[in-house]
Amino acid sequence: MSKTPGDGTKLAAKASATSSSDVVAASLESICANPESAPLVHGDIRRQLLRRFPYGLFYRLIQGQVVVVACFHAKRSPRVWRSRH
Repeated sequence: MSKTPGDGTKLAAKASATSSSDVVAASLESICANPESAPLVHGDIRRQLLRRFPYGLFYRLIQGQVVVVACFHAKRSPRVWRSRH
């Protein structure tokens, strides 16, 4: 089995092109498209988990608008983000 130059280059480029800001932007688009799809985690606060990163976006719906409360690591204590609402 021989390898030709460039094998895997497209896959590596695609993997590195997905930065954390791209993932957050995609999550925000998903939230705006369907704001009630994420589960309620505390009162009226919902959590959308980010793909490929161990973080969650915590948000509320206020008069039909999405208001992001926090973006926290999944292992962080919920007491911290709960104090922000």
